[in-house]
Parts: sequence; C-alpha cells; structure tokens
Amino acid sequence: HDVSVELGAIVVANGKAGDGFGGKKGTAYFSGSGKYPQIAPHPDWNFDGDFTLDFWMNAERFGGSSSQWAGLLNHRESGDGWELKMDGARPGQLIFYDSAGGGELVTPKGTVELNQWAHVAVVRQGVTVKIYVDGSERASGHYSSMSDANTAFRLGIENNGGGTEFQGYLDEIRISKGIARWTENFTPPTQPYSKEQTVTKSVPAGLYYV
Repeated sequence: HDVSVELGAIVVANGKAGDGFGGKKGTAYFSGSGKYPQIAPHPDWNFDGDFTLDFWMNAERFGGSSSQWAGLLNHRESGDGWELKMDGARPGQLIFYDSAGGGELVTPKGTVELNQWAHVAVVRQGVTVKIYVDGSERASGHYSSMSDANTAFRLGIENNGGGTEFQGYLDEIRISKGIARWTENFTPPTQPYSKEQTVTKSVPAGLYYV
C-alpha cells in the first residue's frame, strides 16, 4: 500500500510500506520510477546559519546507472541551492553540495553499503559542514555562506527534479533549521522521533519531520 509522506499540511503519496530501521512499519520506499515527494517553495528551505539534516537510509543502488547521480534531499534549481546525493560512479559515497562556494563535500568510498540501514546526518555549525554516518564523522568542509533557491524541497531526486532518482528506503527524515544537533561523534537514535513541535502551518519554521 502507499505511504503518505507528510510535512505540515502538505501530503504526497510515494512508494510502498516497508520495515524501518528499527523494524517498524511505514518507512517510505522510493522506486526510482518517477514518483518523488516535493514540498512547496519557502524561504525556510534556505539555510543562513546552523542546520541539521538527518535521516535513515537503505539504498538498493548508488545511482540511476554506473555514471548517474541519485538524489536524497534536494533544494536546488538553476545552479542555486543545496542537495545531498550519491553517485553511481563513486559507490558508497555521500555528496553534499552547495553552490555558494563550499562546493562538494564527499565522504570516502564505501561509507554506505547497499541494502543496509545507515543513519546519515549533515550538520553545519558556524562555517563548518560535517557529514556523519552511523554517528561517525566521515567528511568536513568550510562553507562560509549558503546559497538561496526559490524552489521546492524534494526527496529522492537529484537537482531540480530533472535528475536521476534514489531507489530504496528513507525513514525518520528530520530537518532542523538553526540547530547543529551534533558537533562530534555520537550514538545514532535508536527509536523513531517524536514531534517536538505542534504543526499548525503548512510549512512551520524550525523543525520539520517527514
């Protein structure tokens, strides 16, 4: 059956139900065949300070082909904005990109493996962005500024919706604007997140849960 991916009052259906990282039902499956959620453009998707992107993932392939990207989280259009993706030509690597000057931040090969759950966190504190996988720092880079984009926030697709798609499962996606949740190695969450904020608007400020 379909899974509804909900953020505030915006709901889109995507994929099928599966077992989440803790064996729970209801994680979102991305088939890589043209179905991906997107949430309306809003200034809150632009990051001008600290932020945290974190989620669980279980990939069935690294890219659309051996040489194509596979988008995970995306807020890019016409070269502006940020995204987190994988590359079929660089197996097991995670790539965070922002067009404002920091460029690509890339983890080592084999950081994530196919058909295995991994917790991923991208954290910016001050001018430093770090990528953590299963609680361990795997990449760090200097991002003195972040670019803005007037576009939707998308899950499971690369670039502005015209790129290649992720195939696999995503679970417990959380976006924290203004919060650097981790600044050193940590123990990943073992339970599903609880809602720390009552959702009363279509795109609330601060914390987002999918």
